[in-house]
Formats: sequence, structure tokens, C-alpha cells
Amino acid sequence: MNQRAYANHGSTRLCAAGERNIDVRVGALEHNVSDIRERLTRIETTVEHIAGTTSELARVLAELKHEISTQGIRAEAIRSELIKWFVGTALVFATLAFTAAKYTH
Repeated sequence: MNQRAYANHGSTRLCAAGERNIDVRVGALEHNVSDIRERLTRIETTVEHIAGTTSELARVLAELKHEISTQGIRAEAIRSELIKWFVGTALVFATLAFTAAKYTH
């Protein structure tokens, strides 16, 4: 075999080996793509679940804020009523004390 024929024969061997190597790599990529698709499906399902949970939490948070503000209004009403009762009771006792003091002297 001359030098040129040997070189051509060697490159044919390299091409055939390269094609086999490419076939193996393509097969591995095809396997990885199916694995990636399965993982992506799981991720999409998880994201959908999280989105549903997030919207539910936002709704509950809005309800809680409303209830807290309602309770705050009620607490203010109770507070003002208690102050009125305390002042009224203090005036009644002061009146009774002055009246009792007036008649005891």
C-alpha cells in the first residue's frame, strides 16, 4: 500500500468510528431528551400546584385582613363604651360622696 492509499484507508476507519461514536452520542441524547421531558412534566405539575396554593393563600390572607380590621373596629367600639361607663360611674360615685359628705357635716 502506498502512502496515499493508507491515508485514505485510515480516514475511512476514522469516519466509520466517528459515525459509530455519533450514533452512540445521538442515542444518549435521545434518552436524555425523554428523561428531560419527564422531569419537565413533573416541574410543570409542581408549578401548577404552587400557583393554586399561592392563590388560595392570597384569598385566606385577604379574609384574615378583613376579619382583623373588623375586630379592630369592634375593639374601638367596646373601648369607647367602657370609657363612657367608667366616666359615668365615677360621676355617680363622686355625686354620692359629695352628697354623703354634705349630710354628715
